[in-house]
Amino acid sequence: MRSSIIKFIDNANRVLLFIAAIIVIIAIGKDILRDIFRESYSEPSVQVVEKPHDSSIQKKPNFEKRYIGKIRDAFIIEVTSDMIFVEEQNVSNTAMIDYSSPFTLSSNAVNMIISKVEGKKTKLFKENLLISDFYPIRSNETDRTFDLSKNIFLVVKQDTNSDGFLNSKDKKELLISDYDGSNLMSVISNISTHRIIDNDVILLNIDSELYVFNVHTGDLNKIDTSFE
Repeated sequence: MRSSIIKFIDNANRVLLFIAAIIVIIAIGKDILRDIFRESYSEPSVQVVEKPHDSSIQKKPNFEKRYIGKIRDAFIIEVTSDMIFVEEQNVSNTAMIDYSSPFTLSSNAVNMIISKVEGKKTKLFKENLLISDFYPIRSNETDRTFDLSKNIFLVVKQDTNSDGFLNSKDKKELLISDYDGSNLMSVISNISTHRIIDNDVILLNIDSELYVFNVHTGDLNKIDTSFE
């Protein structure tokens, strides 16, 4: 009888230890996953600041440059900032250029420089804004990507929801350019969401209406989603 009780207690302790180990593993796993997702995603957000009239008390934005990739003979460099003034400043003093993975924009990219070795340089936007998405020209379609004959930019120029920041909650504008940034052209604004659905084809949600834009031909067509 005593042997059975001791055996029962021993088995119970093993079960309790096993349960405790599972709880510890789950708790550690949750912390690890939380840290991974925290580091891997950061919503594009740049603070909008009204420029003071007194220049002596003006807070200066922190501008930095970062190499993000190369298309043919053109080097793509983003300019990041923690804030944008209503009256834009000229980007003159910038930190050392950082080098990292190709074509991965920072969450606070406010401009882009496309430069060639022979000296031709294009500062993409005259005034700083938030570049929320950038899709460079590409070919050789794979299972996960589509061919694009132009560079595609989704940018935020105004704080449309008045929360004090330029971020993904604001309306966006679609622009396209050649691979080296030349022939930059605005296509349409007031975009809520977008998705590349085929080679050179983008689906746009504009004021709750769906549009299809063909990058190659420049055609923008509305999709009839009415119930009638």
